Amino acid sequence: MVQNRALHYYLGVHRFAPLPALHGEFGYSLPHHRHCVNAVRYWNRLLSMDYNRITKIVFFWDMNQHNSSRWTSQIKSLFVSVNAIYIYNHLLLCDVDQFENKLLCNIENDLMLNKINFQIFAYIKTLNKITIRKTISQ
Repeated sequence: MVQNRALHYYLGVHRFAPLPALHGEFGYSLPHHRHCVNAVRYWNRLLSMDYNRITKIVFFWDMNQHNSSRWTSQIKSLFVSVNAIYIYNHLLLCDVDQFENKLLCNIENDLMLNKINFQIFAYIKTLNKITIRKTISQ
């Protein structure tokens, strides 16, 4: 992905440097995290639509298919991962900020098992020469 290549270039590390470490250095949220939050925003948008819209009719058809490869099944697994399956079952609007905080908590807990810390380090903010950043980051 482009942002990962940019992180490698900016820090001056080789292409096999672990991505969670690079994201931890910069304090970035993972692309998967942003994708999940946008999917929940789209869930809210679909639920807010009029019932006579074709998009909403297809949405309900998709929910009734019970196929694991469908978009609604993936959304269901997202809600299960943050212990909010009631939102899916009762077709409720989801508070995006609260969902994002729960998801970030889950990701941080997973990464803490790997001892990765999400905070931007001072040398990244202050050093502009790539050779100095490269030396410090390696």
